Amino acid sequence: MAGRAASALPCIEACGHVSPPRNKGSTEKTVAASENEMKMGVSRSKYRASWIAPWLLAIAAVSLCGQEGLPVGDLLGGDPDGYVLGPGDEVRLWVFGIDEVGDQVYRLDASGVLDVPYLGQIQAVGKTVKALREELRARAGKYVLEPEVSVNVLQRRSRPVSVLGAVRQPGVYQLDAPRPLLEVLSMAGGITEEAGYSVRIATEVWRDVLTEGGKVERRKTVETREVDLKPLLRGESPENNVLIFPNSVVSVPRADMTFVIGAVMKPGAIVLADEKSVSVLQALSAAGGFTEMAAPGKAKILRIEEGRVRREIPVDLKKVMKGKTDDIAMYAGDVLFIPTSTMKQVRQAAFKTSLAILAGVIIWRR
Repeated sequence: MAGRAASALPCIEACGHVSPPRNKGSTEKTVAASENEMKMGVSRSKYRASWIAPWLLAIAAVSLCGQEGLPVGDLLGGDPDGYVLGPGDEVRLWVFGIDEVGDQVYRLDASGVLDVPYLGQIQAVGKTVKALREELRARAGKYVLEPEVSVNVLQRRSRPVSVLGAVRQPGVYQLDAPRPLLEVLSMAGGITEEAGYSVRIATEVWRDVLTEGGKVERRKTVETREVDLKPLLRGESPENNVLIFPNSVVSVPRADMTFVIGAVMKPGAIVLADEKSVSVLQALSAAGGFTEMAAPGKAKILRIEEGRVRREIPVDLKKVMKGKTDDIAMYAGDVLFIPTSTMKQVRQAAFKTSLAILAGVIIWRR
C-alpha cells in the first residue's frame, strides 16, 4: 500500500486532546471494510409464535432475555478503548522494541487489512481500539518480551452505526449518509421473531452549554428516543421511519414471552410484543391446540413470582373452553403446562399395536 507524507499540523484525537505533530517520516497506509446488505422480512401476526424446544429452553429463554454487548456509552465514544475503528479513521501505532513500527500513522480505508511490518496483515476495521492493541501485542510478543503497544486514534472519520439486540446480525455498520430506520435494520439482517416493537435510538449531539462562569462551552451529549415499529411494519406511519445518523446506536429489545409446553401440537414460546398478557385460550390457539394424549382438565400455569417463588395455578381447560370458568391471563415468563392422560396413552398404545398386527395380517395375505 502506498504511503504519503503525514501532515505536520496537530491532530485532534478521539478523546478531544490535541496530539503532538506527526513525524515527517511517518507513513499513512489504508485499510478497507466490506459492506453487507440484507433484506428484511416484515410479515407479522398478532401473536407471533417462536417455537422453541420445550421446558429447559423455555426456562432458559426467561432468564436470558437481557441485552448483550458494549454499553451505549462505549459505543458512542465514552470509552476510547471501546471505539470501533472504521474507514477513514487515522490511527498511530507504536510498538516498543520494533523500530519499523516505532511510530506509524495509518489511514483506514475500505480494504479492512492493516499491513504492519514484521507483524503481518491485521483486520483493523470493525475492531475496537482495545482489540487491535491486544492483537498487536500478541504478535509483537514473538519478537519482544512483554512488548508495550500503543494505538491512538488521531482522527475519527468513519461513520458507524451500532445495531444491537433482537436482530439477526448485530454489529457495527458504516453509513455513507443518514439512512432510514428500516434500511439500517435491514443491514443487520432484520429483526428476529423475539423482537419487540419498540426500537431505542441513541445519538450523539453537540450542544452549547452555559457554564457557571457565564461562558458557553460546546459539549457532547447523548439523546435517546423510542420509535414504535409496529405501524411501520404494517406499511403505516411512514414518519416513524426516522433517519439514523452516523455514530448512533439502534437497540431492538427482546419482547416478553410466555410458553406452552406438554401435550400440544406446537410447544414453544409466544412473543407478547407490545401486549402485556395473553389469555390461556389465546396461548392454546397459538400452540395449535391439544394432542390426542392431552388431559386438558389437569393443566397448570407455572409462574415465578417475586423472590423467585414458584407458584402452580391449576387450570381446567375443559371448563374454560365451555365458558364455565374465566379465561386466565398469562404474563411474561408464565408457562402453560398441559399433561398427558395416562389412560389415553395406554389405550393409544393398545390401538397402535392392534393396528400394526392387523396391517401385518393384511400384508401377509397379499
